[in-house]
Amino acid sequence: MKTYFRSNPIYHQSPSLIDRESGIIKDVVLCQVGEAKGHDLFIDQDFINDVVKFGNQNPAGVKARFGHPNICSTALGSYLGRFRTFRMVDDKAIADLHLDK
Repeated sequence: MKTYFRSNPIYHQSPSLIDRESGIIKDVVLCQVGEAKGHDLFIDQDFINDVVKFGNQNPAGVKARFGHPNICSTALGSYLGRFRTFRMVDDKAIADLHLDK
């Protein structure tokens, strides 16, 4: 029996962006131009460009986690999978999340 996390539906996203058999969630927004809430920073277009550039430099992808790791390990779990196929759409850095088995 498979168990899936449940959250409120996001009505502006297509269910076709989720491939359960392959474990891939497509078009995940990593960051976008504007305020980085809770970080007291502003993300500019140069940062978005760098995320896409550096994300695509690692063929294995970039680790995805539930939260930021810290000394107390209070983040929910640790490793989700890897982000791959980084791209820029408008003012957003987007990638596909390949979930770990």
